[in-house]
Amino acid sequence: MNKKAQFAESKLANLILTLMAIGILFGGIYLMIEKGQETATIYTCRNSVLLKSQADLEIGGVKITEKATPLICKTEDLQTLTGTRDEIKYQIADAAAKCWYQYAEGKIPDLFKAKEDQKKCGICYYFKIDGVKEEKIAETTIISEPKGRQKNNISKNELYNYLMLNEYNPGLVYGGGTKRIIGQIYEGNFKFDITTTVGEVDLREIDTIPGGGYISDYTGYMDQEDKKEYKNKINKMGNELLIKDKAQLLITIADEIEDLSRSKTNEIIDRLNLNTDEHSLNAILLIVDLENEEVRLHLGVNLEPYMTEQEIKTFLKENFEDQEKLEVALLNTIEKIYSRLNKNNQEEEILKRGVLPKSYYMYMLNDGNFPLIISDIEPGRTYAISYSGTTDEISFFKDFFNELFSFNLEWAPSQIGDVTYDSWWDWLTQNGKITNPNNLIISKSNEITKYCEEMK
Repeated sequence: MNKKAQFAESKLANLILTLMAIGILFGGIYLMIEKGQETATIYTCRNSVLLKSQADLEIGGVKITEKATPLICKTEDLQTLTGTRDEIKYQIADAAAKCWYQYAEGKIPDLFKAKEDQKKCGICYYFKIDGVKEEKIAETTIISEPKGRQKNNISKNELYNYLMLNEYNPGLVYGGGTKRIIGQIYEGNFKFDITTTVGEVDLREIDTIPGGGYISDYTGYMDQEDKKEYKNKINKMGNELLIKDKAQLLITIADEIEDLSRSKTNEIIDRLNLNTDEHSLNAILLIVDLENEEVRLHLGVNLEPYMTEQEIKTFLKENFEDQEKLEVALLNTIEKIYSRLNKNNQEEEILKRGVLPKSYYMYMLNDGNFPLIISDIEPGRTYAISYSGTTDEISFFKDFFNELFSFNLEWAPSQIGDVTYDSWWDWLTQNGKITNPNNLIISKSNEITKYCEEMK
């Protein structure tokens, strides 16, 4: 490549990056006006995290969004938290959830791309407490309180119990009302060879769940004899999910859909009561628009521990892109969702211990990892709420646990699982429990600064 071409590509790359940063900042300014400065800061950080995760923009063979897009995040000092014991625990839990939300719920791999000598996480918040009044410990606990607890402290076990036994709705993190449904649309180039004559379908016309099945097919395609095997398998999984009270499924296929917007799709879930009640927000609605080559998947928010909102588009792309048979794409999609909901995984093991399914703790779980509370919260000390994210998990976590935990935490390995392990490290590294190295960490500030950096 000649120098002029290299110069042109360099200028183009810089221009694109500048426009991306301007877009994020203008979005932050708009949110500041609409929702307030705190919400704008949270959203600006989150948007920069999501942008940095994209690795499909190349200039001269270099993935510039992966290498150069900045994180626009800021470390904030919450100063001294005040109130009753529960009010202070709520403030800590709320800040932890906001930190987790800013960093896309831990779903972006290797966000910090840290080398051996670099920081591997970012600090979201600092806080202190003056001391808390002694109050009666809740009768319901998951983790027993240590004997001889300091009255003015909040022990890590007490804070864990609060995270596990208090409900949290992710929709509240940005100041918006109750979040009941998550969803995304994937717009691709379908390769399905399907000829239909039904024409356009208005989502407002869908007012019943098909009898004897879970596929509402306006094209008749899935009723063909050679498609019935696929249809029967999908219906069987739909039955099992409903009987086990895990989810309620509906698939809609149309030649063309008038308005496949988020709001219209959510209206179907409400109209058909796919979220069976306010405590069972477990709908699965998959809509395929063949003419416009679009597929939309919406889930009740109770299913978010199994699939987060930012995963959905990629999940749909993996199952629909380059697939030549619609019936295969549908079956693969439902099989994978079914597998996630039925897997005897970490979440189910924890729920068996009495942890609330919509708790702060369940919100902050991440593919085998969990929120880490390093030490008791004592008056006068400064604490940090941080997010770690790097593929250098083994050296990072082993070093981290070795220094901060001394391999001697007594409670969690034996009480969360059915098997007693000698240490946290054994529990984490056996049976592939570390599958994603991203964690939310609450610790003394001086313990974490070796690993984490303040975000400017």
